[in-house]
Amino acid sequence: MPSASQTIRLRRLRQAREGRSPWLRLGLISALLISLVAVALSLKMIWNYVDLTHSLPSVEILPILLDPPKGLMIQPTRLFDRERKNVLLTLENPAAQGKQYLYVPADGQVGKSQVSKYLIEATIAELDPGFWNHAGFSLAGITEGTHPTLAQILVSNLLLDGEPPSIKRNVRERLLAAQVTAQFGRDQVLEWYLNSAQYGETIFGADSAARVYFGKSAADLSVAEAAMLTAMAEKPSVNPLTGDQILAKQKDNIIQMMFVSGLITGDEALQALVAGVHFQSQVTTLTLAPEFTGLVLKQLSQKIPLERLYRGGFDIVTTLDYGLQQQADCVSQVQLARLKGAQVTALTFDGSPCEASSLLPGLHDEAGTLPEDINVEVVVMEPHTGQILAMVGENGSGMLPSSPPDHSAGTILSPFMYLTAFSRGMSPATMLWDIPADDNRNASNPVISTTSSDSTSTYHGPVSLRQAFVNDYLGAVNDVLHQVGGSNVVLTENQFGLDTANLSSDGSTTFESLSSQSVSLLDGVQAYSVLADQGIMAGQPIIGDTNGTAQGELSSTSVLKVESVDGQVWLDWTIPEMLPVVTRQIAYLTTNVLSDEKARVNSLGHPNSTEIGRPAAAKVSMAGGNSGAWTVGYVPQLAVGVWMGDSQESMGGIKADMPSGLWHAIMEYATKQTPVQDFSAPAGVSVVQVCYPSGLLVSPLCPSIVQEAFLSGNEPTQVDNLYQKVAINRETGLLATVFTPPEMIEEKVFLAIPQPAQAWARESGMDIPPDTFDTIVSPQHVSPDVQISDPRMFDQVAGMVTFTGSAGGENFSYYRIQVGQGLNPQKWLQIGQDVKTPITNGTLSTWDTSGLQGLYVVQLQVIRNDSHVDQAILQLTIDNTPPELKILSPQAVEQIIYHPGMTVMMSVSATDNLVVKKVEFYVDDKLEATLLEPFYVILWDALPGEHTLRVKVYDLAGNQSEDSILFVVSK
Repeated sequence: MPSASQTIRLRRLRQAREGRSPWLRLGLISALLISLVAVALSLKMIWNYVDLTHSLPSVEILPILLDPPKGLMIQPTRLFDRERKNVLLTLENPAAQGKQYLYVPADGQVGKSQVSKYLIEATIAELDPGFWNHAGFSLAGITEGTHPTLAQILVSNLLLDGEPPSIKRNVRERLLAAQVTAQFGRDQVLEWYLNSAQYGETIFGADSAARVYFGKSAADLSVAEAAMLTAMAEKPSVNPLTGDQILAKQKDNIIQMMFVSGLITGDEALQALVAGVHFQSQVTTLTLAPEFTGLVLKQLSQKIPLERLYRGGFDIVTTLDYGLQQQADCVSQVQLARLKGAQVTALTFDGSPCEASSLLPGLHDEAGTLPEDINVEVVVMEPHTGQILAMVGENGSGMLPSSPPDHSAGTILSPFMYLTAFSRGMSPATMLWDIPADDNRNASNPVISTTSSDSTSTYHGPVSLRQAFVNDYLGAVNDVLHQVGGSNVVLTENQFGLDTANLSSDGSTTFESLSSQSVSLLDGVQAYSVLADQGIMAGQPIIGDTNGTAQGELSSTSVLKVESVDGQVWLDWTIPEMLPVVTRQIAYLTTNVLSDEKARVNSLGHPNSTEIGRPAAAKVSMAGGNSGAWTVGYVPQLAVGVWMGDSQESMGGIKADMPSGLWHAIMEYATKQTPVQDFSAPAGVSVVQVCYPSGLLVSPLCPSIVQEAFLSGNEPTQVDNLYQKVAINRETGLLATVFTPPEMIEEKVFLAIPQPAQAWARESGMDIPPDTFDTIVSPQHVSPDVQISDPRMFDQVAGMVTFTGSAGGENFSYYRIQVGQGLNPQKWLQIGQDVKTPITNGTLSTWDTSGLQGLYVVQLQVIRNDSHVDQAILQLTIDNTPPELKILSPQAVEQIIYHPGMTVMMSVSATDNLVVKKVEFYVDDKLEATLLEPFYVILWDALPGEHTLRVKVYDLAGNQSEDSILFVVSK
């Protein structure tokens, strides 16, 4: 057992240990935490480094891009035709031809080289003063994204050009700059910079810039010229040739900096400041298709940065047909020269014969009538690919991106209004009334011009939609637009890739606004190409704003393939995408009308320039007060469009056959090696013999019978009633009655004219059928005991007819009712039996008229006991044919997007063999409107939700028809 002293000593040791243990534990925990933080920081640093270096471009690509003689960016970008046999354009300033690769001597010693020592000194002094000392990068500007060293500029332009600005990118830039400098040395960095720097909008490399601006090599640059090029490299978007003072001031600052840094002497600096620089005249070269190459660059700029294209290293295979382009270009020049009264040598761009010029139709009295400032544009396109085969336009270098200019449409887009009508139940046979839209019949419209010289002042009355369509009958155009609705036409144009941003989509669009909208020839030809390809749009996904189309649609294309000069494919558009726009049947109806040569004769005459010896659809239009004219058309394999006019569209003097003659020559030349194809009707289209112009089935009175195309199921079922045989009193000219003596009755065929057209018909001298009955010969007075009170004289009746009235009086024996057909019946049929009970103001008899049609005479005969006969005579028209009705707009199950205050246009087609009495519109069983005269169109204040439109139509005989649809107004 331990002693007391030992116990005390042990207790003290234990207490000492216990007193030290908390601090020990705390120390251990702290050490552990510090270790964990150190590990976390290390991991974070490793993660950041991995993130920074992930997918970091290899600096090994720089020699591949820039080293001679096969460096990719040393080779200028070239544009080829579709066969890759002819170079259309080299993306290099023509004055830069003969440029050389610049070499910088090692160790920074300026000796014999192909670069001026002044350019080296100016470049380093201005852009990278510490170039010979730092490791290739500087931390200055890391947050702002500036590039304070030549190595960083090189890396930013060539290795990181695809990365968006960010702090991360700035750090990566500096890592790469350090690698480049360490691996290749400062001399190589300087050499690469001078051979790749941008010195203007399309000028890369110092030697190119020296040759373009000063007409000398970079080895011969003076101090002032070297300073100017260095200033330009800082601001390559500024054009020095415009006398910009920014560059001149910067040049002087650089000269002074070179003097202060001891790089040049005071005399050299003073001489450079006094002498300045003198730019040489710019060299221009003619190219075959500058408008086309400008479009190529426009479309490609949406996929590959323009600066990258200009830097070089690409072979671009375009869609251009070189031979066709040459012919389109030369024949356009020949046509313009002929119209200006000048002579031009009929040669192509490369000096070969201009064969297409021999296909130009002869001129009439147009030669020498055009002013000088007249332009011509041509587009040739392959409908089933959307590829542009040829393009002629206003002059340009072709080195810069460009889109085709817009022009006033006139009626060149009217096919898409008529196509809208076809999609809503109309057909080429539908009868329209080409009459003035209002009482102001002498008003002219300077925007809307048509193909014929007198169409704006002459109306044609009842015409088929086919005739109105191809001949631009403006009264009929307004008739169609009123029935289909402007908003529906806007929707159709959008679907065909046309820009309708300036058109209203709320239903207020008029034909004036449609015809004054602007459209480029390229967009117009693409829209027609959809028709040529039976409703299919071909091309590539929408490319920027080269077409005014909405997202999701396709653009016509000018490019097939883009490859780097080492064979790497950057873009491949050889296979087109397809987008159905409209059914084959609707497209065919439109094409069927556009290709009708006989129908075009009314406005263009025969022969005319749209006739090319094979089936071809074509449309000719004037626009802009005769300061512009269009011809656009197609065969199944090719679509061609021509516009001619002055750029301001203000001079006038253009005639329709000026562009159409050129269209004729180009289309005939382009198709001479292609087989003749007709526009064959697809399943779902039928051909029916109808009466012109009513479009109804042939009647014995029809004076003109034609074959017309219809959508299956939409063929007419009613017999023509436009021409009616009417019995008149030949002396009074009024409608004959049963009381008109037979020797005074004459049957005459009249054209039935609706009320809205009668005023115009009278002014036009048309033979109008009388609308009042002959009252010269009145019926003999009869006793009130013998009369028919209902129906009344001249009524129209149908079905079961009940006769009411009186039959009685003194010596009454019996009465009977007889009917006979025509004004002077040769045969009478008794209705029922003889009735021996007198009637006063009661029902006399009933007559089942089922199956009967036309004019009938009714006799009420009262036979007296003394055999005397009293009679009352009634003239009736039996009409057992119900009206025809079709809802045109909105369409069944149509989705309409709602916006506050919008209205929905509701329109129907309602016809009757005699007369339509009224049309009633019901929405969700609520009566919205009752219309008594055509046109049967209303505007309904839209409400969101699902709705039912029900329409009823009645004739004077009481027959009625009904149609209904469901539609949805969605928020």
